Amino acid sequence: MNKEETGNNGEKTVSETVRENYRTAAVFKRYSINYCCGGKWPVSMLCENAGVSIHELRRELILETTPIQPVVYRQVLQWSVSFLSTFIKEVYYSYFEKQLPHILSEIENFADGHRKKFPFLRELEPLVHEFGRSIKECLEFGKRDIDNTVQLPKIGHYSFIFLKNKECLLVLFSEMRWVTENFTMAETACTSHRVAFNLLKEMEAMLKDVFFLEEKLLERVNADSAVSSLAV
Repeated sequence: MNKEETGNNGEKTVSETVRENYRTAAVFKRYSINYCCGGKWPVSMLCENAGVSIHELRRELILETTPIQPVVYRQVLQWSVSFLSTFIKEVYYSYFEKQLPHILSEIENFADGHRKKFPFLRELEPLVHEFGRSIKECLEFGKRDIDNTVQLPKIGHYSFIFLKNKECLLVLFSEMRWVTENFTMAETACTSHRVAFNLLKEMEAMLKDVFFLEEKLLERVNADSAVSSLAV
């Protein structure tokens, strides 16, 4: 453990806390607590200086770091169309709505202090912003498309918004991985660098999950529609 980053009585510093779990960065940022170069002080000390309740902050840290449960293939096959569509909207679309502004902010935060040191940022920043615009467009129509499809299914006449944009979104992430050498970081990478790259990797994983879920939903709606048409 770096002695410069160790708080009084062995208490973790803000920087150490974020390094251990990058998702805690969002909580510290909400309270304007610096977790990168200015985060080499104990959490309780910086909370006191910022006038923040340490108990409230700890509660928010627990909520923010609750693991995202992975999608289990067998479970999805057992879900009804109604449940699966609600799951996609309430878990995945809500995730993108909440996390996208945070990710864009973290990339900008990292880039502001490191453009000279990391030339790849000149290529990464526009890719991230283009990705952000694409996700916002998907979210604008996503819930409506799912609701319309589930309520008024017409076999072969619909798709879902993330699937429609799958190729474009995957290409953008492939380019991001190319310019960052697969989000590679040195052992000495600063905290903001780690947060930015880990958030991008998390969003990529969530994106692949939503592609899978929308494909399964499409299969289920098609199957249900086919059965309904035969019964008429």
